[in-house]
Amino acid sequence: MKTPIYAIPGLGNDSRILKPLQQHLPLTPIEWLQPLPAESISQYAARMAEAIDHPRPILLGVSFGGVMAQEIARLRPVSRLVLVSSIKPGDARPLFLRISKRIPIYRLSKGKWRIRLLPLYAPQFGVRKPAEIQLLREIFSQFDDTYRMWAIEQLAHWKGHPIECPFLHIHGTRDRVIPHRGLSDLTTVAGGNHMMIYQQPVRIANEIQTWLKR
Repeated sequence: MKTPIYAIPGLGNDSRILKPLQQHLPLTPIEWLQPLPAESISQYAARMAEAIDHPRPILLGVSFGGVMAQEIARLRPVSRLVLVSSIKPGDARPLFLRISKRIPIYRLSKGKWRIRLLPLYAPQFGVRKPAEIQLLREIFSQFDDTYRMWAIEQLAHWKGHPIECPFLHIHGTRDRVIPHRGLSDLTTVAGGNHMMIYQQPVRIANEIQTWLKR
C-alpha cells in the first residue's frame, strides 16, 4: 500500500483550497479544529494528529498548515514532509509576523472588517480573479475571530525545531505574504504566489511526485 499523504490547508482555509491538487495527488485533508482556551501550538498539533491513522504518513502543509505539519512531525513518526508556501525554523520571518510579534495589529481586523477589506489584501495572496476572491470570501466568512487571533499569535511567536525527516519546501518567487528571499533549502516556482497551490496544481504535483520517487 502506498504511503498516504495527509494535507493541512493554510490559515483559515478549508480543504476546498486543496481540491485542484487532489486531482493529481491522493490527498487526505485534515481540517482545522477550534482552539481550546490557552492551548499551545504543540497541544493543538496533538489533537490534529488524532486524524492520522497511518504509522508513518507523508504530511503536506500549506502556509500555516506547513508550520502545523512540522509540529505534528515532532510528536509522531512521519516518513516525509512537504511544505508549500510556508516557513521553517531559522527562516527569515515576513514583515507582518515581525510586527505582529510586538504589536498585535491583526486584532483590528475582526468580524465583518476582515471580509470588507478582502478586496484590498487579496492581491497580496496573488488572488485577482472574481472566482478566486469569492472563494476566499466564503472561506474567510466561515472561521471565527477566536481561531484567527489564536493562530496568528501562535505563528508570530513560533520558533520551531529542526526538521528530522526528509522534507521538500516548495515556494513561489512572487509570494508577497511570505517572500522567498530569506528562506533556505527551497524548490522555487517561478512566478508562483501564495495561492499557487490552488492556481498551479499540476506544477506543484509534478514537483512532489518527482521528489517522492527519489
